[in-house]
Amino acid sequence: DLRGIEAYSCAGILGVDTIAIPSGVTYIDDFAFYGCETLQYADFGESSDLKSIGRYAFWDCLALKEAVLPEGLETIEENVFSGCKSLSKLVFPSTIRSIGTWIAYGAVDLTEATYRGSVEEWEAMEKDDEWHYRTSCAVVHCQNGDVLLA
Repeated sequence: DLRGIEAYSCAGILGVDTIAIPSGVTYIDDFAFYGCETLQYADFGESSDLKSIGRYAFWDCLALKEAVLPEGLETIEENVFSGCKSLSKLVFPSTIRSIGTWIAYGAVDLTEATYRGSVEEWEAMEKDDEWHYRTSCAVVHCQNGDVLLA
């Protein structure tokens, strides 16, 4: 039974454009997919058990276009999507409880994000004020309205 994707276990793999995270995986460890430059999509599936994504897990996945994070996910550590220059879509589940610093540093194509919860839940969530630092992200769309980012 695969419970987690360990640190550096898939780092630097080239020639793969899509990965599927199987159900049963509860964590993606630090630097797990670091430097997978051709990776465009990470499919978390409909029945994901993922609870946490570690530091720099998808760092420098230069071709990664979107991150639609699964319901059930609770924690995103710092710099998870840093260096993902092609990232233009980021969707947070309503279950997210903690977002680390600079999670998409350098993702200049990221102009907006979506949160599947309410504005009030977004504002009450534990997150670093600079979670969106060095992105173009100016708004988070929530179920009952938008949050403008400073």
